[in-house]
This record gives sequence, structure tokens and C-alpha cells, in this order.
Amino acid sequence: MKRLIPAALLGLISGLLRVSFFAALPAPFAVIDPIIFLIIWYVADYAPDKALAAAIIAGASIDALSALPFASNTLAYAAACAVAILLYNRIFTSHDWPGILVMSLAAYSSILAVLLLLRAASAVLGGEVFFEMTITEYAPQFFSNLLTHSLVTIAVLFAFSILRRGHHRNSSIR
Repeated sequence: MKRLIPAALLGLISGLLRVSFFAALPAPFAVIDPIIFLIIWYVADYAPDKALAAAIIAGASIDALSALPFASNTLAYAAACAVAILLYNRIFTSHDWPGILVMSLAAYSSILAVLLLLRAASAVLGGEVFFEMTITEYAPQFFSNLLTHSLVTIAVLFAFSILRRGHHRNSSIR
């Protein structure tokens, strides 16, 4: 239990950053989701329990500050974590860049899909609709956000590879 506390704190911080900082950025940068990067980082570090703890705490922190029904973001980020864990353990076992990119895109897509399903269920059941977009407005926004997220993921992977290469070069014994 003690080893999940840092993951939970990072999840809380990334959830608060998602709601307060990244949501206030201009349009292309507002879709940057630090929670997805945190989930993928923990999954790639062979710590699925930490990834799930971070996803649940981050989703709960977003839910606490959101007008959406409670637990909708928690459910969405838990589903994203489950998708990332499944893809990492069963499909992308070589643990390379394309696999991490596809895991990130699949996790991001699962968040948007869960939120869309919750909106559709709310509309079908006659409940009050808390979601801001209709389904016809959702598709173009989905693909735009997915493209932006993929470009940001590629940039982050590229930056980490440069930092890692520099770290290995400086730390080797000559």
C-alpha cells in the first residue's frame, strides 16, 4: 500500500494540472493530457497497480472539480488504464516507440469513448445531459483531438529519447 502513495500523489497532481493548467491553454494545447502520459509511464515501467492507482485518483480529482456526474472521469481513466495494460501485456510486447504511441492513442480514445457512451446512456435514460457536445459534433472533435494527442506523444517520446541518450552518454565509463 505504501508503494502506491507516490503514484496516487502524482495522479492527484496530474489531474489538477489537467483541470487547471492544460484546460486553460489555447485550442491545440488544451487536449494535452498528462494523466495519459503518467499511465503509459507506469505501464511501461511494469507497474500496472501504480498506473491504476494514478488513473483512479486523477479521475476522482477531475470529477471533484467537474460539472459532469461523479465517477464519469474516474471510470474513463480506469478504462484507459485497462486498455493500456492489456495492449502492453498482450499485443505490444516488444516495448518500442510505435507500441507506446498506439497505447497512448488507444488509452486517449478509450477516455473519449467512455465519455461518449455515458452521454448516450444519459440521453437514452432520459436523464439530464451534462455533456457539452452532441454526438454529431463529437466525431470531428474526436479526430482533431486524437491527431493533436498523437503529435504531442511523438514529441514527448522524441524528447525523452534525446534526454536518455544524453544521460547514457554522460554516465558511461571511458
